This record gives sequence, structure tokens and C-alpha cells, in this order.
Amino acid sequence: MIDISPVLNGKKAEIEISQEVKCDSNELRTYGVTESSPVILDGRIFFVDSELYLELNYRSEFIFECSRCLEGVKRDIQGRIFKEILHEDEIEEEIDAVGHSNYLINLYDVVMEDLILSIPIQVLCDSECKGLCPNCGINLNQKQCDCEDEKIDPRFESLKQLFKE
Repeated sequence: MIDISPVLNGKKAEIEISQEVKCDSNELRTYGVTESSPVILDGRIFFVDSELYLELNYRSEFIFECSRCLEGVKRDIQGRIFKEILHEDEIEEEIDAVGHSNYLINLYDVVMEDLILSIPIQVLCDSECKGLCPNCGINLNQKQCDCEDEKIDPRFESLKQLFKE
């Protein structure tokens, strides 16, 4: 939580932000993240004319499971947040605004919202990843298995005979 009252009361021109936030590993697991380092935040809260803004850069290192072979894959996740700060009651229509209640802003919620949107849909250890064998489950990047490649739906088995003739 960040107390923005010094800026709102005119005691400070801006508030510098430099801190680390630990992510909820259960929440991130939903998005394929198996491990994460703390999120490093650097930014400031300041006025432009009569409006209060949050400018925040974040970065962290996440370990994902490869979408094909399930091996761990490290990725740097970073982003920039620039939003207007309004009282919670004023936010109904503002999509890019951060709400404060009693002069407090919950940075964790602001960062997690942006961070989750920056997580890739599919993470691959390599663009040439061969994945896992669908029959025996062996990692095809490490070993070749002896399973038959050809799996035919029994409903189409009779069509196979047409190509043999």
C-alpha cells in the first residue's frame, strides 16, 4: 500500500516508488507460471496540472512450463504502467485509472492486473521443440521413442485399404 496523502496535501511534489512485491504463486500457477522472483517496482506518483498520475515500471523473472514438452523455461516479464489516480467512487467509467481509498493505493492489485495481461499465451523452450510422445510420454527433444507414429481412428480404418490398392 502506498500513502498518497503527502502529494494530495501539497507536502510533496511527488512520491518515488522503489520496492519489491512478492506474487501469489497460486494465482500465477493458473497462468502456467511454476516459479517467480519478486516483482521489482520503480516509479513515481505525481501531479500534472490538477490530475494525479501513477507511472510505474516493473520487472520479474518467471519460470513457465514449455507448452509442448513441459520443461522449465525462464522468461523476463517487464512492463510499464501509466494511469490516472482517482478516488474509488470516481472510477466507474475510467478504464485506465487507479482507485484510492483513504489516500491509499494497493500497488499489488495494479501490478498483478498488468502483469497477468503480459504473460504469453504459449511458452516454448525452443521454436523447434518436438514435445512429448502422445503414446509413451517421453520427451522427444531428449530421446526418440519406438512408438508407432500412425494412429488411425477405427472409423476410418477401411479408407486405409483404398490407398494400398
